[in-house]
Amino acid sequence: MTICKHAGICSGCAWIDKKYSDQLALKEKALEHLLPLDSPKPKLISVGESHLRNRLDFTLLRQPNDDLVLGLYSIVKQSIVDIEECPALAPNLEETLRVFKHDFPPVIKKGSVRLRVSPRGQRGVWLDFANNDIKALFDEKEWLTRLLVHFTVEVGQRHKRLLLEGGRLKLADPQPQPWMNTYVGPDLEEFPLYSTIAGFTQVSQEGNREIISQIRDILRESTSQNWMELFGGAGNLTLPMASWEKFVRMYEVDKISLKSLEVSLRHFEKKKISRL
Repeated sequence: MTICKHAGICSGCAWIDKKYSDQLALKEKALEHLLPLDSPKPKLISVGESHLRNRLDFTLLRQPNDDLVLGLYSIVKQSIVDIEECPALAPNLEETLRVFKHDFPPVIKKGSVRLRVSPRGQRGVWLDFANNDIKALFDEKEWLTRLLVHFTVEVGQRHKRLLLEGGRLKLADPQPQPWMNTYVGPDLEEFPLYSTIAGFTQVSQEGNREIISQIRDILRESTSQNWMELFGGAGNLTLPMASWEKFVRMYEVDKISLKSLEVSLRHFEKKKISRL
């Protein structure tokens, strides 16, 4: 059983006080209730019990006593559980959380924070704060400058990249980077998947590999060579399917995701796989 100091308080893990085998059984039963009565019994696949997440999304909130806390909402009232450690996080992400919490922003009342660690160890943070709070941080300048020492930083809903040039802070266009891996070829070779910090990816590298492995096995049993993927994002599933000699039509409307896909494709085409 995973031990968590926030169990029974934090809303993040509803069943963490139960044995892992019991958690899996409860999830299986919950899934059965969502499926039609004549559906096959679902098969749950686990890649591990804890320490798997490579990104987190927490709320930053200033308390009535003026303290800032960072974590998830409590299960008993509308307050934030200040999370210092979390057994769901991969060790390098847990350390990244400690680095971020060591130096909180001075002028923020409430906002959302995403932290990431890439497969290559790069740290990223996305600050989703109100515009007036962002302006206040730019005016204060010192905290954002310190943050850039440890993190690649993105700001706001447009995923703007924070830069320090000539002693001045500025926001630039989104710049996709390899924040996750996807897996290509019959042996699921690691392949860098470009995205923004704020862009959607699976939360766990190990979990993502297992998802792609299961899809590969399903496609091996199919005789169809033509596949369509709706809202494929940055191409996490698109690229593997193309690498398995399938013809893939992928549709996406989000411009930032499409820009990320274009960067991944430039690297992908060097592998001379072009059935997209």
